[in-house]
Amino acid sequence: MNAERIERLAIDRALGELTEDAAVLFDTYLAEHPQAQEWAGRMSEACAQTRRAIDRRTQGQGVENPSVRIRPDRPIRIRWLPLGRWAALVVVSVGIGVTVGRWSRPQVPAPDFSAVQAQPSGSTESWRRVLSNRRQGFWQSKALALLQTKPYPTAGPHDPQANLWEMYKQSRKERSYE
Repeated sequence: MNAERIERLAIDRALGELTEDAAVLFDTYLAEHPQAQEWAGRMSEACAQTRRAIDRRTQGQGVENPSVRIRPDRPIRIRWLPLGRWAALVVVSVGIGVTVGRWSRPQVPAPDFSAVQAQPSGSTESWRRVLSNRRQGFWQSKALALLQTKPYPTAGPHDPQANLWEMYKQSRKERSYE
């Protein structure tokens, strides 16, 4: 056996973890090997000293199990300063991200529209005759009126150099109609 296994068995024997058969076999092995007996003796002494130190510490405290110490009289304390710093960091980061994201959006120029007056074609006269005829019904006249072209006003000129606030108001307006 190597020194590590002998030390582990010595610790288990000092703590009373070995079975009777294993303890007898271990003692027999130690009787036959004097160097192993020296290693086991040092580990048993270290384990005993550790146990006495733990007992001295816990006896004065009146604690049955030293691993369980509960203090119910002290409330949980929350450290607000570090929490506030992290919250401020998150808010500032989100603000910077939103601002940079809005500025980095590509500017798509809106096409300029212009109204062009269409010249009446030769077929317009025939439509006017049909529409002026009173013998036709209302719906037929309505359908024919929809087929005639009429000039409609177009959007005004687009200012591509609008400032950030105007672009924001326009985008909010467009989103509200969606």
